[in-house]
Formats: sequence, structure tokens, C-alpha cells
Amino acid sequence: MSRNYLKIILWLLVVNPVLGKPDTLTITDTSAYSPIFGLSQILITTSKIEIEAIKQQKNWQPLNSVYLIPGEKNVWIRFFLKNQFNYPQKFYLRNPDNETCDYYIFKGKEKLYYLNNGEFVSTYKRNSTELIGVNTFEVPASATVEIYINIYNYKGLIPALRIFPQRSIKTTYALLNEKRYQNWLNNYYAHNLEELQIRTFYQGGLGIILVVAFLIFYRNRHEKIYFYYLLYVLAAFTFTLFKSRSFTYIGQLLGLLPIIKFYSPETTIWLGFAVYLLFIIELLDLKKNHSDFSNFLNKLAKGFIAYSLVVFVWLILTNDSGLQLWLFNNNRIPLLLLYTGILIFVAVKVGSSMVRYLIIGNSLLIIFGMLAWLKGGVLNQQHWYGVLNHLFTLPLAILLEIIVFALAIAKKIEAERKIKNELEQKTMQVEMMALRSQMNPHFLFNSLNSIRYLVMVNENDTASDYLTKFSKLLRMILNHTEKNVIRLSEELVALKLYLDIEKRRFGETLSYAIMVDEQIEAEALQIPPMLLQPFVENSIWHGLMPSQRKDKCIEIFIKKINDSLVEFMIKDNGIGRIMAGELKEKSMKQHQSKGTEITSQRIELFNRNYANKITISINDLYEDGEPVGTMVRVLYTL
Repeated sequence: MSRNYLKIILWLLVVNPVLGKPDTLTITDTSAYSPIFGLSQILITTSKIEIEAIKQQKNWQPLNSVYLIPGEKNVWIRFFLKNQFNYPQKFYLRNPDNETCDYYIFKGKEKLYYLNNGEFVSTYKRNSTELIGVNTFEVPASATVEIYINIYNYKGLIPALRIFPQRSIKTTYALLNEKRYQNWLNNYYAHNLEELQIRTFYQGGLGIILVVAFLIFYRNRHEKIYFYYLLYVLAAFTFTLFKSRSFTYIGQLLGLLPIIKFYSPETTIWLGFAVYLLFIIELLDLKKNHSDFSNFLNKLAKGFIAYSLVVFVWLILTNDSGLQLWLFNNNRIPLLLLYTGILIFVAVKVGSSMVRYLIIGNSLLIIFGMLAWLKGGVLNQQHWYGVLNHLFTLPLAILLEIIVFALAIAKKIEAERKIKNELEQKTMQVEMMALRSQMNPHFLFNSLNSIRYLVMVNENDTASDYLTKFSKLLRMILNHTEKNVIRLSEELVALKLYLDIEKRRFGETLSYAIMVDEQIEAEALQIPPMLLQPFVENSIWHGLMPSQRKDKCIEIFIKKINDSLVEFMIKDNGIGRIMAGELKEKSMKQHQSKGTEITSQRIELFNRNYANKITISINDLYEDGEPVGTMVRVLYTL
């Protein structure tokens, strides 16, 4: 008997450690996907217990299958793992479904690793892999390690306010060695490549539209519609970012605050809905034409904002994932009915060219959005064939709607620009008429002064002839007042009448000449009325009248430079602008012509209002360093 006891003792001390414990996992390169149930044990507690106390527990139960355990419980799993090779081997534990998992790995009494992973574990606390629920560790050569996994849900700051039970804890853990993990990882990335490509397309498209929306808003900061459109695009773009996979750079960044990332997408959607309602109020000009409906949508938008913020804060404080799931499954139908009612009202009652864009955009949102909701909620993440599995998603629905709204905004901008141009053109016409109304009385005043002068010096015959010419000139001025442009021939007739009137006053000391290029068609060329007269008047009053010369002369040249350019030149042999300015300073009571200033303003308005352009240059003429007159050059681009 003593010999048999000795054999048992030797087997326990030598053979058993070599072969491994009865519940020890052994993974080789040829091993398939290796779930840990069957060789593991499970312990369920009502509260969190420290690892040292757990190691002393005796009431472990076999883990024979995948369990769904109430989310309020605290779950422990333990098993043994043997490295059968004489060199260290890396292993991977995978479970992507739980909120928080703590991993304790012991070699005898020595703790080799403490790892932390899960959906609610921050990026910087996770193990070296970038995947949620995947941990890596190394087992020394020919060693057997004991592994404890603690699984629990985040309780929240105020768990007593929780309405629904927390989501169940899953025991779907698998163990892989390096080779099997790389095979699984390649398959994982290949499976998700199509989704990543489509998701990148969503994010890239929305990102570009966001930049464009910001630029439009920046140039039109005073208009609310562009601000609301920018916020709507921002909400959609933010939603796609929150849905990024954990292994992407964006997913890693957002994973620093995992509970925010987990609950933010739904909140962002509702905030986007709120901004969308404010956007369509401005798009359809509902405040002007349907104030009651506008007030209703405005209140509804505020309700969406309040709902989203209250629910978000509630979920953050309580981690009531059951409430989130219930809201996801039950608020889409009322929202669909509400949106359908809004669309019907808009289609029937609102008479706007933007309605068709609204209906098209919302139809796309409803169709794709509801299919995404069915796939993700009611159908419980059912896998659809090929690209359809990723195509029917809410980001795509929103992207399509935003593109349609971009077209609507472009149409609205075009319509507003057209109205603005029409208003500007009418304003310019009114301004030009106002300037002409200032100019004509000014010219009439000068002419009447000339007649008064002739009467005072008893030149009655001259005054009578003057009045005849003046009446003809007055009739032409009155006829031209309502016109923006007149024929050159009409301008020249009026200009000759004016010069004849002024020549009467000056006598033989004043002469003038008007020379028109033979290539100029005076009956066809259109110019602003009284374009040249103010410069001629200015030459006479300020250049020739103060001059002591006996041969006072003013010459007007009109010639065609090329097919698109005509030159008007007014040249006098007066005292020049410098001496005229000195005389004006000495006697402020002398004649102060505003004709040139008014004409400059009229030309500025003309250039803004018409395709034809007018430019003016004025130069002093010198001979042997002495001023001998002034030349005005008017270039008229056809």
C-alpha cells in the first residue's frame, strides 16, 4: 500500500504539472476558433469583489455554454492556459460585447498582467491592441497561467434613477494565439473594409459640404438660413464621427471618453432634427407667409433640443442602456408620422419653389432612415447582402438630404441675387434720376443768369435769340431727363445749342469746334444724356471766362479708337486748373460749378448698372512751362 501512495504522490507532484491541470486550455497553430467555455468556470456575484477574495472563493460553477447574465450582476470567469512550447508565446483574449472587463493573469502566486478593456474603457486604459474587447498577453515558455476575467457594466453616477435593466453580460470569450489572431484580424479588416470605405465616403462628403457651408455662412452671417444649414451639416458630420470604428484614428480619439461616444450619436441626431426644423422655416420663408406653422415648428425644434439634452444627461448619469434601446425602437414611428404630416402640410399649403427640394430631401431621409432603423433595431442587426448591408444607413440618408438642400440653397441664392440685382438696378436708376434732377436745375440757373445779363445790358435782340435757343435746349433737357441713354446725335444738338448760347454772351472772343470721326455713327451710338455738357461748361466758366486771351477757344473731338472704344476729348485754351483753383480760393462768391462732380457720380452709377464703361481723365496743358489750357478725355467702352 505504501508503494501505491508513493506513486500517487509522485504523479501529483511531477506528472500532473507537466501535463497540465484537467481544465487547462492548450492552443496550437492548427487550433480553430477557441471559445473558453467547457474548460472554464464562472462565478456570479451581486457586487464587485477584489481579486484576492475571488481567488479564495469555492462556489465556482462550470461554464459549459454562452450565458446571458443580468446586467446588474458582477461576473467572474477563470481558466488555466498552458504554453506547450519552450519559448514565450503571445495570446489574445477577445470579447467585443461587454462594457467593462478586467483581466488578471497569474503564474502561481505571481501576477503577470492586469488588463482592462471594453466599450466603456477609455482608449488610454486599454491593452496595446486598438480593438475594443481584444487583449494581448504573453505566457512564458512551458508555463501554465491562471486567468481571471471580471465582467461588469458601468453603474452610472445615479444608478437609482435607472428605469430599465442594464444590458446583459455575455460570456462569449475566445482565446487565440499569434497566428490564429492574425488570421482572424485579417478576416475582420477584410469584412469591414467595405463598411470603412462607405463610411469614409460619408465623412469625406459631409466634411467637404461642411467647409462649403461654413464659407457660405461666413459671407452671409446676417442670414439665419445659412447658420442653420451649417449647424445641420455639422450635426450630420459629428454623427458620422461618433459612429467611427474603434481601430480608426477618430475612433481612438473619441474613445478617450467612451460613455460620451456611446450615447452621443442619438443626441446628435435629435439636435440635428431641431436645427433642420429651424432651417426649413427660413428656407420656405414661413415667418412671412405661415406664421402659425412657423411658430409650431419653432416650438417643436425647442422641444427636440430639450428632449435630446435631457435624455443625454440622464443616460450619462444612469447608464440606462435599456432606456436608450427602448427609445431607439419606439420613437422612430412617431417621428415618421410627424415628419409625414409636416411634409403633407408643406406640399398642400406652402406655395414656394423650395417645396419640391424639401419633399425630395425628406423622402430620401425617410426611406433610407427607416430602412437603417429596421436593420439596426427591429431586425436586430441583420446582415444584408453585399453593399446593401452598409448602404442603408442614416448617415447616407442625411448626406443625400443635405445634398438636395444644398441645391435648394443654391437656387435660393440665385433667386435672391436676381431680386437684389433688380432692386440695385432700380435704386441706381432712381439715384441717376436724382442726380439729373440736381444737374438740370443747375444748368437752367446758369442759362437764366446769362439771359438776365443780356437784358441788363439792353441787348434785347440778343436776349430774344438767346431765349429761342434756350427754349429749344430746355425742351431737349426735359425730354432727356427720363432717359438713361440717348443717341450721340441728340447730345451733339443739345451741346451746340448750349455753346451757341454761351457764345452769345462771350461775343467774338469765344469760338468752338465739334469734330466727329467719320467712323462714328451718331444716330446709333448710345451715351448717357448730358455727358459732355458739364465738362464744356466747366471749361467755359473756370478756364476761359477768367482768361485775358482774345481768342478763347474750346474744341470737342469725337473719334473711334477701335470697334469697342470711343474717345471724347474736350480741349480749351483757358487758364488751367491751378490758376482756376487759386482764383476760387480768393473769391468764394464766384461761380462754383457742381456739374463735373455730379457727372462723376452719374458715371459711377452708369458703370455699375451697364455693361458699357466710362472712364475720365483731366490733364493740364503746358507750353514752355506755362499753362495753356486743359484737356478732358472721356473713354467710352462699347
